[in-house]
Amino acid sequence: MCPNCHALTDTWRGRNKKQRSTNKISDEEMLKVLIDNKFNFRQSLLQLGLAAKGGNYNRCHKLKREYDEVNKS
Repeated sequence: MCPNCHALTDTWRGRNKKQRSTNKISDEEMLKVLIDNKFNFRQSLLQLGLAAKGGNYNRCHKLKREYDEVNKS
């Protein structure tokens, strides 16, 4: 099948894959685990069952910044 015709099929680029369910972790739960692990991002993410990469690290940094701002005094 040529690339143009294949792009029209239901299976092109994984179109028939089911949406995998993702673990929905609340910010409060993530922050609690971060505090318990002394803000060790990698260990915290692995403990929560999340991938230790990309957007999860950004979320950890954001939560740590917010936590630090609240607890400045």
